[in-house]
Amino acid sequence: MKIKIINVLLALVASLSVQAEIKNIPNGIVDASGYEAYQNYLKESSNKAFVVSANGAWGWSSKQFDTKFSILNAIEKCESKNKGKCDVIDVNGHLTTDTYETVGFLEKPSVSEDDIQYFPASIQEIHKANNYKIIYLASRGNKAYATSKSGSIGWVAQRTSVDDAKKIAIKLCEKFNADKSNPCEVVDVNGEIKSAKINFADVLLNPRMVYPDMTAQLNFYVDMGVYKSYIKMMGHKALAVATTGYRHMLSMMTTSDYAKQEVLKICSENAGEKCNLVLLDEFIVKSKLLEDDGKPKLWLGKYVVDLTAAPHLESVKHTLPFFTFTEDEVTVTVKGKVVVRAGYFQRERLLRIFYKGKTKTGTFSEDFGILLLNDKNRSRYIKVDY
Repeated sequence: MKIKIINVLLALVASLSVQAEIKNIPNGIVDASGYEAYQNYLKESSNKAFVVSANGAWGWSSKQFDTKFSILNAIEKCESKNKGKCDVIDVNGHLTTDTYETVGFLEKPSVSEDDIQYFPASIQEIHKANNYKIIYLASRGNKAYATSKSGSIGWVAQRTSVDDAKKIAIKLCEKFNADKSNPCEVVDVNGEIKSAKINFADVLLNPRMVYPDMTAQLNFYVDMGVYKSYIKMMGHKALAVATTGYRHMLSMMTTSDYAKQEVLKICSENAGEKCNLVLLDEFIVKSKLLEDDGKPKLWLGKYVVDLTAAPHLESVKHTLPFFTFTEDEVTVTVKGKVVVRAGYFQRERLLRIFYKGKTKTGTFSEDFGILLLNDKNRSRYIKVDY
């Protein structure tokens, strides 16, 4: 009789425990995965929130530096699964029916049309967009950029005329065009887009662009790894860089304007110089680094082989090449004849020369008196008066 009473008591306790547990399941959790997620959420310590949608999607977040950011994070997770509205049902372990104002977090940035970087719509890969932005747009003289539906590109700069630039760009593009039924077309002439244009955010946020095995493409400001990290950041966010390469990014800001203000302030303080805004929320803003900064163009002039570093060449110095930099191009002269005429990109001490589809890089000394080429011989040139 005693054993039977104990069994009845155990069954009653188990029943009450189940009923108590059922009462603790918030409205809106409709399946086992949501329930399991909620139980895991309850184990978290602080600054946490759990949200659900009408059709059962859920999301939660914890350990943010403020509860409101956990709420925002949870909402974004939930709505990324549901593509609809999600509501907060629990904050810091307490069920709630309160309405949480998130308009300030989710507002679009107040970016003007002039601040948004646009690209030809045919550019759909981030490395091509980077090449277009950093190399092509920075090149001088008459230039043209062509693309095809198969993904081939061709571009040229420093031509005698626009028509000449367009013809050569088409020719270079067709050389790599795998689909001859869809010929290449010119999409940019002298930096002006001639076809439909897209915001670079469309390229940046395209899932195809964030495969882990994608080669990081340096775009002079931030590489692909930084883009990947930035994409994952929640809330209003911004990234700024200095000409030295120092960068700083912030996320979970209450508004885009506040994100912009704070990232520029912190970046400039840490870098010891003015920083420039590169990313704001999902936008890539036009770079101020490519604009004329008003500094003396100390790299302009003539560079010859440094015979103090290569004394064995003294007897043949009249046959050695020398570089001449103007604002529009760089030339290489041998025995009084110009053998190379090419476009180049210079920023701070970095040099890139573009010739026949290849890139040669080099570094200037701090006073621009020396040029070191990044070739196998580490060729050293010194600046001389004409």
